[in-house]
Parts: sequence; C-alpha cells; structure tokens
Amino acid sequence: MSKRDRLVGFFIAAALLAACGRSALAPATRTAVPIFTPAPTITALPTATTTPTATPEPTVTSTPEPTATAIPPTDIPPTDIPTATPEIVLTPVPIDPQIGQHPYSMTLQTVSTGGVTQPFTMGFLLYLPRAYGQDPAQTWPLILFLHGSGENGTDPELVAATGLPELLIGDADYPFIVVSPQAPEDAVWWGTELDRVAALLDYVQANFAVDSRRVYLTGLSMGGFGAWAMTIRYPDRFAAVVPIAGGWNSENDSIPRNICDIKDVPIWAFHGEQDDIVLPKKSQLMVDALKKCGSDVKFTLYPEADHRESWAIAYSDPALFEWLLAQQLP
Repeated sequence: MSKRDRLVGFFIAAALLAACGRSALAPATRTAVPIFTPAPTITALPTATTTPTATPEPTVTSTPEPTATAIPPTDIPPTDIPTATPEIVLTPVPIDPQIGQHPYSMTLQTVSTGGVTQPFTMGFLLYLPRAYGQDPAQTWPLILFLHGSGENGTDPELVAATGLPELLIGDADYPFIVVSPQAPEDAVWWGTELDRVAALLDYVQANFAVDSRRVYLTGLSMGGFGAWAMTIRYPDRFAAVVPIAGGWNSENDSIPRNICDIKDVPIWAFHGEQDDIVLPKKSQLMVDALKKCGSDVKFTLYPEADHRESWAIAYSDPALFEWLLAQQLP
C-alpha cells in the first residue's frame, strides 16, 4: 500500500471517529519531518488562565483596523487592510504542553501611538497530537483556525463545538498542532483582531515544536472572511489558506485592491451553493479576482450544501488535509 493510500485511509478513519463523538485520542500515525530545533521545555501552570507576572517578550508590531458596521453573521470588512502600526505587547505565559485539545488564555497589551496601554485577554484552544514531545527533534505543522460569529465570547466550549476543533475532541489523532483563538463578544469581525491573533501565533511558534514552513490558516463564515483578511495582511506567513463560506465584503461586491499580493499563496476556498447566509458569490468574487492575477486558487462549490454543511463536508474530507500537508513555504 502506497504512502498516499495510507494517509488517505488514516484521515477517513480519523474523520469517522471524530463524528462519532468518542472521547479518547487514538495513537498518532504520522511522523513530521524535522525542519528546525523545537522550543525548550515549557514550565506547566496550575491552571490554563494566565497571570502577567513574567518579563514581557519582545514587542510584536501590529496594525489597527477601522471599525466596521456589523451585519450579522459576517459583518462588513473594510476595502483594504491598513498598514499603520501601534504596538501589541504579549506577556509570556508558560503553557503546560498537554496532549489533546485544551483551553488557555493569553494576556496582551495594546500600546497606542500616544502611549496608552490597554490590557486584553485572548482565550484560545490548543491541540497537540498524541506523539507530541516524544521525539525532541520532531516539529509539527500548525493550523490556525478562525471560528464564526456565533462563537464569540469567553466560553471555549463554543469554539470546541464547531468546525475543525469539533473533530479534535473525538478519537481522531490529527498530525497537526491546532490553535483556535476566540474573538471577544463585541468583535464585529476578525479584521479587528488580526494583530492579536498574529501575536498569539508568534507565541505558539516560538514556544512549541512548530514546523515554520508548514503553518496553515483556515476559517468558516466570519472566520472565512477573517482568513481572507489575514492572508491579505500577512501574505508571506502561511503555507496555505482554506477560507470556508466566507468572502471579503458582505454588504457589496467589492474586493481588496491589493488582492494580487496573495496570488502566489496556495488557497483552496469552499462554499455551499445553497448558502443563503453568506452567498456563494462572495467566495466566487475573490476566486475570480485571484485568477485574473494569475493565481492557481482552488474553489469547491458543494451543489447541495447550505451554510453549515459547507464546512462539515470540507473538514471531513481527507483530501483537504493531504493537500495542506503538501504545501510548504520556500
């Protein structure tokens, strides 16, 4: 049996087990190729909630987002992602690398150009494969997942109950590290949180055994809009991007003027043709614009799928994860 056949069979079994809702993790079956030396061992905390007592890490520059008028459930992104940058200071938080998916929180401080500091706590789920840490030289691909508007708030169980994180609470043992931040209750779309998400991603990459050439981004609904926006903001950061049931602007048919900046990013978009919450043409507009730039963007339109069914089908398809693993940064 070929390596490809074993991989496809593995993901089909993983998705089926996850759908059955079993609680135990299955043994890992994939070995990632070491790319760089993993981060040092991380000291465990008694609880997942963090306390800002350690010396701050180096600052992470970030970009403010203009306020967008909310039109549930996807909200309205601006036409372009601005480039002015206040500071975001991330407080170091030692995290006990527990196997499986667990909730944590991270303290951030936004420093305005006038020197005003505003603390912010970001909750997130972190998933580690069963074999994580067994081989000190092994690094792992990472997936950043952005949820939809229905999962905003401070309850991590909301995030765990949908999309990719939902698959990680069953028996399936995925060969990825998965980071799933939670947007605050008042966030109108992920565009206002991109810099905080980037700071969180910086921390995870610096403190866990992440393969820096295989960092992927995906999101659904509001998170699909966020995936497009974050790719525009950071066009060189992700090895591949998977926006599902998303787009750029839910109010009109505009697209970002600088969309050709991401023409070389491997992108596979998904949408349900029966989606009456986020119309399929929102994805189609982005795909068509990228193709005009010379992009090889992929687009799958499920003829019978509605809004929620689009990501349920996409994330249960082993071909998606096989495609992701084949993408690497130069």
